[in-house]
Amino acid sequence: MTFAASEKLVFGEFELLPSQRMLRGREGPIELRPTSLSVLIYLVSSAGRVVSKEELLDAIWPDVTVSEESLTRCVSDIRSALSDGERRMLKTVSRRGYLFAAEVETGPSKIPTPARRKSMALTAMFGILALIVALLGTWALSSAQPKIHSRPLLAVLPLEGAATEADDDYFADGLTEDISLALSRFGSILVIAQSSTVRFKGSTASIRDIGDQLNARFLLTGSTRRDDARIILNLQLTDVADGVQVWSGQYDGEVNGFFGAKTALVGTIASILDRQITKVELDRIARSQPPDMTAYDLVLQGDALLRNTEGRERGENIATARDLYERAAAIDPRYSEAVEGIANTYLLAWLEPHSSSPLAGEFQTPNALKWAGDYARKAVELDETSATARATLGWILNWQSGPSAGLTLYDQALQLNPGLVDWRYGLLLSHGGRAEEAEAYMKQIMISDPLHPPRYRYLLGKAYYFQGRYDEGLPLIRQAAAQMPAHQPSHVLLAALLAEIGETNSLKDLVAEVNALVPGFTVEKWLAYIRISDEAYADRLRRGLLAAGFPET
Repeated sequence: MTFAASEKLVFGEFELLPSQRMLRGREGPIELRPTSLSVLIYLVSSAGRVVSKEELLDAIWPDVTVSEESLTRCVSDIRSALSDGERRMLKTVSRRGYLFAAEVETGPSKIPTPARRKSMALTAMFGILALIVALLGTWALSSAQPKIHSRPLLAVLPLEGAATEADDDYFADGLTEDISLALSRFGSILVIAQSSTVRFKGSTASIRDIGDQLNARFLLTGSTRRDDARIILNLQLTDVADGVQVWSGQYDGEVNGFFGAKTALVGTIASILDRQITKVELDRIARSQPPDMTAYDLVLQGDALLRNTEGRERGENIATARDLYERAAAIDPRYSEAVEGIANTYLLAWLEPHSSSPLAGEFQTPNALKWAGDYARKAVELDETSATARATLGWILNWQSGPSAGLTLYDQALQLNPGLVDWRYGLLLSHGGRAEEAEAYMKQIMISDPLHPPRYRYLLGKAYYFQGRYDEGLPLIRQAAAQMPAHQPSHVLLAALLAEIGETNSLKDLVAEVNALVPGFTVEKWLAYIRISDEAYADRLRRGLLAAGFPET
């Protein structure tokens, strides 16, 4: 069965609107997880035909390996939504798959006016993102200007906030990050990381100066304003080379409509996107769960606190962020980002002590690490298309089981979002015996994050170290250690590297610095702490540290 974008599919007491990704019953819209809704659309469009489990898994999760349990849960969700406990509409055909047995009719969509207004409003907002993508692709093909990179480089600058509350900057900051992340999913656009662009918040520098510093071809700028009833978002896309504004757009609509009609995103984007953007990528964005606005706001507040986890307020910020995430999850239990946020707070509390924090008792406790993993797994289950949820789970698995377990999740995250910037992936690649890949990844994200922190240079230097390219690694690690005087790993690695090349002049002082940073330092304790799973790499570091004069046990 095929259907036009304007059609609805009617069966029993229900109607399904594929273009709007909406299921409705007699009482109005019926909520379904995005992935479950995708399965329903596929099955209804195949009504009267047995669809194998393998076909469904390939269609709904084309680039991500998931177990049959994910499909089974989607089928259970569908039966619950359709009140089909007796399996009269959706039948299981033993050893063959599933059959949608209800009679399906097609007809024009008749969404009530309020819902239509919501859909049109949010379609306009997300159409902004789609049009930016299309413009960038078209501009890259038609511009006579020399290309800086093979893909258009876009910097999403911090949105200017004009909120009613003085401390409401977190909303503009969070919305900036969401727009940047959404655009980074498209393989034809290289989006500069927010850790670089955030430095230009409130900047009076010219478009040319900012573009030059970020090495960007295009800048996306704008502002957002909201009150209890409405949100206004203005965006402008500017070509850095000549300062010409190539596009501008506005979303002006009700707060309740801002995310409520997000399911219309696929149909809106598909009609105008550049040819380089694949259907798979469109489907991934379309399957994102539209959160309740109140829950979304709470998550943005939590994210803002977790960006500030340095200094004496670290423990308090983590504890407050957890409370915000938990409140968001209570409002919308299926909101993946809220659950992922809770996972991050448990890991942060486990990793470092916070003596004055309510979370002080969680430091290095097995339960805290277990809860971090449990919440991260739930976040992945809630949104199987989320790259950040898989990355978070991968990082936690590194601490639970070692780099190999974490790398599997990170590899999946990079399949979901090739533009993901996460230095932790570079670390796990090095610790997991994949130093050449770590080198390539760190170089890639240094382009995406041109104002990157010293940690990036340390990780690139570490990739060189494990390849035996000491001359290339030395200046990077030396610089990182100088810029991060309290960063234990860079000082430890620098000592091992100096010992390997026989540069002993400064080695004695460096060993003393390491012992001051890590009291009771031994080679075995350090190797157990940093979790290098590749035996050859671990032996290389062990040899260097012993040559530097550190005790083995």
